Amino acid sequence: MITIRLALDNDVQDLSRLSGQLGYPCPAEETLRFLKELDQDTDNAVFVAEIDGKGLVGYIHVFKTRRLFLDPFAELGGLVVGDESRGSGVGKSLLAAAESWTAEQGCREIRVRSNVIRDNAGLFYLNQGYQINKQQTVFLKTLNP
Repeated sequence: MITIRLALDNDVQDLSRLSGQLGYPCPAEETLRFLKELDQDTDNAVFVAEIDGKGLVGYIHVFKTRRLFLDPFAELGGLVVGDESRGSGVGKSLLAAAESWTAEQGCREIRVRSNVIRDNAGLFYLNQGYQINKQQTVFLKTLNP
C-alpha cells in the first residue's frame, strides 16, 4: 500500500538518497536546510511516498509561481521514485497529490520541466495526460552574492 504525506525533517536521509538517484546529490544537512526553508513558504509543498512502512520510496516538490502576464500556476521542482519502486504506481500517486495541492492553491495549471535525456520521464508525463507545450534552452549564469 502506498502512503503519501508531507515531508518531515526526519525524512532528510531518504530525501538526500533519492535526490542522488536523480543525479542531484545533496548531503542530508543541506537537504534539511532546504526543506526547512520550503516549509516556511506556503507556496511550496514536498510530498513523500512510503510503501508498507518500508521507508521513503519517492518524493515530489511542487510550488506555486506567478508571472506578470499569467494567472498563477504550479510547477514541479522535482519528482523522484527510487530505482526499486519504479513502475509500482508511486509516481502516479505523488503526481496526484501535487495536482490536488495545485487545485487547492487556486491554480488551474501545473507545469513540468523534464530534461530531454530522461526519455522514461517524458513518457510517464505523457501517459498521465500532460502535453508537450514547448521546448526551450535554459541559460545559467553563476553570480557571486
